[in-house]
Amino acid sequence: MQALPADFEAQARQLGAFRRARKIQSPTQLLQLVMLCCGMDLSLRSCAGEVSHHQGCISDTAVAGRLGGCVEWLGSLLAGVPGLDAGFTDTGELEKIDWYSRLRTADTATRSVPVVLMHRDRERGENRCVQGFLHAIPLPPTQASKARRRAAERARKRGGTASRATRFPAGWVLPFSSLPSAMLTSRTIASLYRVRWQVELLIKRLKSLLDIDRL
Repeated sequence: MQALPADFEAQARQLGAFRRARKIQSPTQLLQLVMLCCGMDLSLRSCAGEVSHHQGCISDTAVAGRLGGCVEWLGSLLAGVPGLDAGFTDTGELEKIDWYSRLRTADTATRSVPVVLMHRDRERGENRCVQGFLHAIPLPPTQASKARRRAAERARKRGGTASRATRFPAGWVLPFSSLPSAMLTSRTIASLYRVRWQVELLIKRLKSLLDIDRL
């Protein structure tokens, strides 16, 4: 919240994200709803349950509608957050990264690489540059070997042979972040990724044992 512009509530009204107070009574509560869905990765139904518990009954369809109206507002907020565009100089040229060479020299060390992703904006009919950092996180040796064998097997099924340049990067996880390494290090990214993976495994286990997805 400290990184948001002082007029973020006014922007919500100007850009149509917040029109009137009903179950969601303020732009701040609307932003909390966004964080439940996007930050905590809750389903629309779970988000509706959280809102209903604290602020009154609301349907998952209504939640989807409120979130859908936030796109322009969130884009405006993110554009003003310090650090999101750090470390990027537009030279007018993009160079494809040779991940085999990059990762081979990294050995087993976690590292981050500044990158620019090209995103096709279908509504505007133009390409947009998304600036950020790709964090190279090595898998444990056993998991890395399995991942490389799977890459080789996929190539065989397509009638080809996976080169070393294809197999080697399969032993790494490459999460993308728009935050610079000074704000979110590769080590922290790796820890968050492992925690998220454990949570997903727990949820799958609970679904199979307790059918919690039917609640």
